[in-house]
Amino acid sequence: MMMAGIALMGSCMAQAAGTPVLPDGAYGFDWYGATPCRKIGKADLRRFQTCENGGSGFGGPVKPLLTCRHGKDDEWVIYANKAQCRDERETMEANAP
Repeated sequence: MMMAGIALMGSCMAQAAGTPVLPDGAYGFDWYGATPCRKIGKADLRRFQTCENGGSGFGGPVKPLLTCRHGKDDEWVIYANKAQCRDERETMEANAP
């Protein structure tokens, strides 16, 4: 029983240190740029330099699953589906100066 617990703990730690897992159908946009929402897949995640779980969002009811950086001039916010991404992008644009 103890060995199973140790193996499970190691598996969870490896997953946490690796590429984040997203649901199929995740969408995101670069809120520094003028990018529309687009589907985010495993290949996209590998290109990001860093990703953090969650994020502050843009004042809407939905918070992002991940916030990822590709370089110093971009920051992608990633949502569970296209509708959430579109709604949060619209909220961000409506609150822009």
